[in-house]
Amino acid sequence: MDNKVGHDTLLRQWTMLSLIPREPQSITASELVERLKTANFEVTKRTVERDLERLSDPFPLQCEDSSKPYRWSWMKSGAMLTIPGIDPPTALTFRLVDLFITPLLPPSVRQHLAHHFDAARRVLEHTRDPKLPAWSERVLVIGRGPQLQPPEIPEVVTQVVYDALLRQQRFRTHYRPRKVEMDAEPREYEVSPLGLVVRDQVIYLVCTLFDYEDIRQLALHRMSDAELVDKPAAPAEGFDLREYVKQGHFDYPVGGEIELEMAVAPDVARHMIETPVSENQTHTDLEDGRILIKATVLDTAQLRWWLMSFGAGVEVRKPAALREELSKKLQDAAELYS
Repeated sequence: MDNKVGHDTLLRQWTMLSLIPREPQSITASELVERLKTANFEVTKRTVERDLERLSDPFPLQCEDSSKPYRWSWMKSGAMLTIPGIDPPTALTFRLVDLFITPLLPPSVRQHLAHHFDAARRVLEHTRDPKLPAWSERVLVIGRGPQLQPPEIPEVVTQVVYDALLRQQRFRTHYRPRKVEMDAEPREYEVSPLGLVVRDQVIYLVCTLFDYEDIRQLALHRMSDAELVDKPAAPAEGFDLREYVKQGHFDYPVGGEIELEMAVAPDVARHMIETPVSENQTHTDLEDGRILIKATVLDTAQLRWWLMSFGAGVEVRKPAALREELSKKLQDAAELYS
């Protein structure tokens, strides 16, 4: 019987410890009693208060006793407690999330996960498997072209935008569109956030403005400030962020779908065959040693930049209008270098 009582006490105390939030959040003894009842632990407020006093010695708990009711929290700098502890593979996963995904997380979530990241680093530092700590140093995510430095985003902008997206709430900001002169006054917008897209080190907010229904893209680094508005975000019926991107809205559409035909140098063709530009892409050998590649693609500005980046390695044959446009651009470039 005594063993059972001891086990019940231990389980109750571990459960209670898991219910106490980390500062700046806090909880009262009465709130803990109610949450423990939800977890099927019948306990009095006085018992909980005694448990808190006893556990504050071995664990990093603190009590705000300047006013009643007293409020309890884990110290912000206190070590994270997990049962069972984080194993090395899980620690490695947290480490990779910290390295590559953290910039996409809301600040409140990053703050909540900070202690998990710290715990993961400690586990990797003390693991007996010497290969695991080195893994995070052997994985990188890079893009094509020069390694661009990310633009600076005011901290308040990141905090408010992520919070508004999380809550589906509007916010107000002063924004300088790309085509506006740098010294011009920024414009004030009321924004309803729909999603975030990261491209080439730039974070874009997909959104609507005021009560208009057309979808817009705002670069976070062009926002000078931001504040939440006590209004729910405007509804965007049927909007799907992945479908929006798939439709080419971040490639700056010029027209609809086109049937692209291009004669491609062998070394460039190898790259295009390994990473097709569309699902229906085909390729055949030409008599001059090049490869004829055909594909159905969206007609976008991004497509033009991509084709021109190959220089003489790609000759667009169809459609005729695109061939003529690229020919003119390349002739103008040749004149600059002549």
